[in-house]
Amino acid sequence: MSRFIELTTVNSTNTWLSERAHRLTPPVFVRAAEQAAGRGRLERSWFSGAAGENLMMSVLLRFTTEAPATVPVAAALALRSALPQAHRLRIKWPNDIYCEGRKLAGILCERIQGQPQSIIIGIGVNVNAETFPAEISETATSLRQISGETHDIRRLWISVCRSLLRSLRNMTPAMPAPLIAEFNAHAWRYILRPEISAAPLEFQTLLPDGRAQCKDSIILDMAE
Repeated sequence: MSRFIELTTVNSTNTWLSERAHRLTPPVFVRAAEQAAGRGRLERSWFSGAAGENLMMSVLLRFTTEAPATVPVAAALALRSALPQAHRLRIKWPNDIYCEGRKLAGILCERIQGQPQSIIIGIGVNVNAETFPAEISETATSLRQISGETHDIRRLWISVCRSLLRSLRNMTPAMPAPLIAEFNAHAWRYILRPEISAAPLEFQTLLPDGRAQCKDSIILDMAE
């Protein structure tokens, strides 16, 4: 049976779950009204906004074998399909959600030390935010800005949880062809990797193991 936990203020929903993972029975879904120290990929910080303004959530899942490396991209597909205005949304590999060139949501997947079958999926979605810090004001967007409507965060959380559970319940180490085709159809075409190329890399296709193949036969690994 799934567990749904709603919190007021935490440092990070991923951190909160990881500190308790050893005594929880997955799947566990957690959301917080306020997050003081949200984290993104590569140790970046995540803007969480005012209390109750955006969706900050994490999911603890356990698989029968080691958690597949393809979980991040599968989670991005599940998140995109659960969000309003999905037809306008694109996935920037591996798992950021964009709308018309601006970032709407991000995903941070973290493995748990000593539990190779378990994984925590942290998700941040800009929902009702109308303003952002200066450093991201030109690159971020929210569901409210996209649709002009205020969204019920709890209802959105439940929708995202259901989509994740449905999509990830039977995950395998290799992405099946239909999911690769779905990802490719909704992929943001350019990826910035300054350590590899000064110019944006042009995404070509998702590979079965979750890596991205770009133009000129450049292949990007999840860890990069």
